[in-house]
Amino acid sequence: DFLRALRVPSVDMILCHSSALFPSLQLSLNNKDISVNSLALINPTGLEIPRLLQPVGFIKPLCRLSEFPMGFQLTKMVGKRLAKKPELKGGTFEEHFLSAFTLLHSNIPERAASFQMLLDQNFPVFLAYSHNDKLISRKTSRKMADMMVVSRDIIIYDEDGKAKGSGGINPFRKVMAFEKGSHFLTRTYPDIISEAVSSFLFDQFQNRVK
Repeated sequence: DFLRALRVPSVDMILCHSSALFPSLQLSLNNKDISVNSLALINPTGLEIPRLLQPVGFIKPLCRLSEFPMGFQLTKMVGKRLAKKPELKGGTFEEHFLSAFTLLHSNIPERAASFQMLLDQNFPVFLAYSHNDKLISRKTSRKMADMMVVSRDIIIYDEDGKAKGSGGINPFRKVMAFEKGSHFLTRTYPDIISEAVSSFLFDQFQNRVK
């Protein structure tokens, strides 16, 4: 809505992290007022409900309760206890709660279909994920990667941040997998991620002006 209010006709790229995947997919595919030209996904949640949001029967009512002032205080109290789990270290309660809220208000099967539709249209997509992400399983991330490229086209970064492989020849796809980095790749490898995203964005711009 704020982009529409600013009368922004198009954006070169949407850069998103974690559960921001879902609103970004919706904006990329279903927004008629704003043209989105590419998408960069950093540690996306994947196209299924993460294990830490299960059981959904408990987490979903808790999120809905938070929509009311008194309910939010109760949610905050319970949520801060949950946020002490080792796998949730590295982010604040507010960050994790916003992520959960976004996921539980997203139609995940519908968004999964949206992602496949974007790929079928050769929409430019960049993906970076970690093998040791404590919030998103390696299997879940690999499923997204396999939707985009064949396995030999995934650029693997070892624990020292050194790349193995050069990627594929599809100019609309780039997938990077890191042995380390957990759920916050931009904190562990800021230079590598920023350079890769900038390069991908520049390449897409060049493709559009040819």
